[in-house]
Amino acid sequence: MSSAGALGACSSSDGTAATNGTEAGVSETGDPDHPDGSAAADGRTATDGSTASDGSADGATVDGAPGVDGSADAGAPAVQFIGRFDETDPAGFRMAWPGATVAARFDGTGVTVRLSQTDDGYQAGPTWFNLIIDDVLKTPFSVAGLAEDHVLATGLAAGPHKVEIEKRTEANHGTIRFEGFTFSGGTGLLAPPARRAHRIEFISESTIDGFGVEGDNTTTCIGTAPPQFDNVRKSMASYAAAGVNAELHLTAYSGKGISKNGTAGDTLTMPILFDRALPDPGNGTVWNHASWVPEAIVVSLGGVDYGEGVVLAPSDFQTKYAAFVAKLRTVYGNAPYIVLTVWSQIKDNGGNDQLRTPVTLALDGVVATRAGLGDTKVSRFSFPEADPMVEKGCYFHANAAHHQAMAALLVTELKAKIAGW
Repeated sequence: MSSAGALGACSSSDGTAATNGTEAGVSETGDPDHPDGSAAADGRTATDGSTASDGSADGATVDGAPGVDGSADAGAPAVQFIGRFDETDPAGFRMAWPGATVAARFDGTGVTVRLSQTDDGYQAGPTWFNLIIDDVLKTPFSVAGLAEDHVLATGLAAGPHKVEIEKRTEANHGTIRFEGFTFSGGTGLLAPPARRAHRIEFISESTIDGFGVEGDNTTTCIGTAPPQFDNVRKSMASYAAAGVNAELHLTAYSGKGISKNGTAGDTLTMPILFDRALPDPGNGTVWNHASWVPEAIVVSLGGVDYGEGVVLAPSDFQTKYAAFVAKLRTVYGNAPYIVLTVWSQIKDNGGNDQLRTPVTLALDGVVATRAGLGDTKVSRFSFPEADPMVEKGCYFHANAAHHQAMAALLVTELKAKIAGW
C-alpha cells in the first residue's frame, strides 16, 4: 500500500483543499467547538508507507497487522486511526461508522491522501469527509470511486503540521479504505497527535449523529436528504465528547432500534451491528471490543422502536433493551458509566408523537433491573422536548444549534455522574 512520490490530484485555487470535483461549499474556518481539531483518538497507530518529496519511504504499509493497538512508542512516526476500523484488508484499513478519523502529523509543505469507496452502502454514496489542517476546518470533500487521490493541502509553511480526515456520513453512504498519505516538501511523517484524556461511546440512530444537520427541510432537502448535508462534527455526540475532552466512538446508524428497525424486513438491529467493525451486510466484520474500552457509554435509542404515532412499544422492547445493557457489561466490564437517554425529539406533545412517556418508563425499568443486580452505574437522562423551530434539518432532524445546546446539558450530567470528568 506504500505510495511513491507525490500523488497527482487536483488542487483547489488556494491550494488548501482539493476534492474529486464535488464540494459542499462550506467555508474554511477555525473550529471553536472542537478547539483541539480532533474528533477523538482510539490510540491505534500505524506507519502508513507515506513518502517524503524525495521519494524515500518513511514507514511500512498499513496492513492491519497485529500490534496496531496503541502500544507503539508515542514518539514514533505513525498515522492515528480514530474510531472503529476494519484491519483485515491488506490494501488498507476500512471505515464505515460516522466520525471515523485518520490523523497524522508531518513535516512538509503539502499532503495528499488516497482513498477508495469499496462499498456504496444502501444510499449509493458518496461518502463525505471533513478536512482539518492544523486545527482549522477546511472545505469538505467526497469520495465515490476507487483509488481517488485528494490533495488536502499545498503551499504550507515549512515545518510540522497536522492533518485529519473525519467521516461526515454514516455507513449507509459507503465504506472507505484508507490507502495512504503522501507528504511533500519535508521529511514526512512525525509522531501522531496527542490523545484526549477520556473515552466515550455513543450508540444511536440518526438523531444525534449529525444526519441532515446542515440541510434545510424547506429549501435544500425537501423530501430528501443529500449526504453533503450530514456532518458528524456538528452532532450532539461530537460536541459532548469535546466538552468532556473524550475520545469518541460513534456507533450510529439511521433507522436502527433495539427490538426492531424503521424499515420493514430489516432485522439488523443495533445490538447486532454493535459487534461489527463495518456494519453493513457483506462488510460485517467482527469488532474487538477489548481494543477500546470507554469510560462512559451514552445510548440514544427507542424512537425507531416505537415509531411515529405508536404509543405501545413492541412487547419485547424493555426486555431487549435490558439485554443490550447487560451485553455492554459483558464486553466492557463494570467500569463504564452507562447513560440511557430520551432524546429531545421523542415527545409527548399532544400530536402524533406520544412517545416520551412510554420510552421513559421502559428505560426506568431497565435502570431498576440493573440496580437490582447491584449495578449502580446505569442511569436515565431525558433531554427537554425540542421546539419544532429547531427541527429544520433534513427529514426534520435537529439543527446544529440544538445539537450543541443538548450537548451542553449532557456534559453537565456526565460531569456530575463521573468523578474526574
